[in-house]
Amino acid sequence: MPCAGRRGVYRVERMSAYVIGSFHVHDPEAFAPYGPASAQSIQPHGGEVVVAEFASEVIEGEPLPVTVVMRFPDKDAAHAWYDSEEYQAIRPIRQGSAHGTLVLVDEFVMPA
Repeated sequence: MPCAGRRGVYRVERMSAYVIGSFHVHDPEAFAPYGPASAQSIQPHGGEVVVAEFASEVIEGEPLPVTVVMRFPDKDAAHAWYDSEEYQAIRPIRQGSAHGTLVLVDEFVMPA
């Protein structure tokens, strides 16, 4: 998107945003419908699952075994997904069958 600044017109690109989940699933049977429903719920918000690993390989530290990374066009889209009726309807499945964290981060862009 073009922007006017003190030094003329320049282009500002929107950075992707990532939701990173790290979980321990304590009730796999109850958790089973969450994955497909969650993946489907992100599509209307421009999101996609880029990593979904149920046995993450630990190379340092003590992370939880399930790692999921979802990419969205920007943080607004990620928030729209998280706050959506579709996701709020399935969120209790994860909360009742797993524990862990979800974090939202911006894509890293190397400074010029």
